[in-house]
Amino acid sequence: MHHTERREPTWLRLRLSGGDDIGAATRDLLTRESRCCSFFDFDLQQSGDGWDLDVRVPTEQALVLDGLAERTSRFGS
Repeated sequence: MHHTERREPTWLRLRLSGGDDIGAATRDLLTRESRCCSFFDFDLQQSGDGWDLDVRVPTEQALVLDGLAERTSRFGS
């Protein structure tokens, strides 16, 4: 993880460092996570030398995104 940005209460952007291997591993994780928690909306796009992962949730799930933002912020720069 390189950076986290809370764009809105229901939208978190994670900036991931790494190449195609990180993209493939992230896609795999997102597929599995979507099966578990279908309320997440994920969008992964390659950006420069890394990846932008947008995570969106419905308003009623904003607290779940709060927890994810808290955990991921520990790994940001």
